[in-house]
This record gives sequence, C-alpha cells and structure tokens, in this order.
Amino acid sequence: MTTPTIASILVFMTAATALPTPGQQPQEPESYKNLQILPKDIATDSLHAVMSAYASSMGVRCSYCHVQTRGNRDFAADDKATKHITRSMMRLTNDINATLRAEGGDGIVPVDCVTCHHGVTVPRTLQTVLLQTLHSDGIDAAIGRYRQVRDEFYGRSTYDFGETSLSDLAGNLSRSKDEYAAIEFLRLNLEFFPESSLTLAQLAGCLHRIGAMSEARMRLDEALRLDPDSRFVQRQMRELFGDPADPR
Repeated sequence: MTTPTIASILVFMTAATALPTPGQQPQEPESYKNLQILPKDIATDSLHAVMSAYASSMGVRCSYCHVQTRGNRDFAADDKATKHITRSMMRLTNDINATLRAEGGDGIVPVDCVTCHHGVTVPRTLQTVLLQTLHSDGIDAAIGRYRQVRDEFYGRSTYDFGETSLSDLAGNLSRSKDEYAAIEFLRLNLEFFPESSLTLAQLAGCLHRIGAMSEARMRLDEALRLDPDSRFVQRQMRELFGDPADPR
C-alpha cells in the first residue's frame, strides 16, 4: 500500500469531541505510552472511541497507523509514516476548531476527519479520480473506474453520483478540446440518467463539434421531447441547427 503524503490526508477528527466533558470522572486509564496529543490520562473508553472514529472515517483498521507483528500491535511504536501524518492532522484539526470557536463561539460545527474523508484514506472528488485515470490509462479505464467506484460506494457519502457529476466533468473536458472523452462520459451518464435532457443536449453539442450531425440532431430532439421548456435545450437547438424555439 502506498503511504499517503501529508497533503493527501486533509483533516482528522478533533479529539476533544470524544473526550470526557468537564467535571466528568474518567474511568481508570490503562498504562498508555507515547500519547503526544491526546491527554495522557484519557479514559479507556474515550480513547477507543477516538481511535474507532478515525478508522471508520477513513475506512481503515488499526494496522493502518500502528505496527503489527505476528498478530500483536505495538501501539507506542512510531515506525509508520501514517501515524506521524495522523498526529499532524490532529493538530491541524484542533487548530481549525479553536479558530472557529474563537470566531463563532460554541455554536460552530466542528471539523472532523469524516468532513473530508467519508470512508477513504485519500479524499478526492469523483471527477478527480476519473481524470487521473483518464490521463494515466485512457478513457476505457476511466469508464471502468467509474463503474467500480459506483459499485463500491453508491449510497454512501464518499462520492457524488448525481446527475450533474459526469456532465460537469464532460463540460470541463469539452472546454479542454477533448470532445471524444466528454462524449464517452456523457453516454455513460445516460446509462444511469436516461431521461436527463441536460445530458442529451450537452452530448448533442459535443457530437456537433466532431461533425456527427445526425446523432446530434437526434439527441437534441430527444432532449426537447423530454423537456420542451428547457432554455438550455432550446438554445442548443437554435445555436446548432438554427431552428426557432420559444425564447421564454
């Protein structure tokens, strides 16, 4: 497994959210070693809650940060880079939340690790994941990557699988003159949103620019049938084919 850099892991959960409240009597702690940010007298159940939150938010297990040899974990060891990154992010998160509290009081929504990670170790948007695959391995691999990620994460908050996610990506590709990749992502979007007039009209524009006039007109006609009042679809029809449309 590739060790992420500090830049790739953004924000970890503030320990304060899982610590005992003022005046609460903590349970007798175990003999912890090498706690550098969490209180050295933290109660056992509070420490477990903090560690569990870290693991859950990043979709990992204890061994991601802690040394494990023959089934035994050395929690005090500092051998793994991920543990040092964790400490850096804990400090960063605490600093962010302290600044937010100073500005907004106790009513602020604190930052924690799940704010960015949502169950993955390296928090990236779906568009970024697909672009990286496209540039390194080509459009077929990028399409396959989308299907893989969707199968694994659909229904969770990790990535946005909404109607506009792929169409926004296709728009950026089209503006970069990569019409063929844009077309493939728009066709993919239609598999999951077959009645998306936005996607159909956008696809028509890409097809028109590569000279596929017949399919472009067909896609626009379908978009107009689905959403005859769409100003975007009407504008596409006027600009691409010069057809009159209600300018409402």
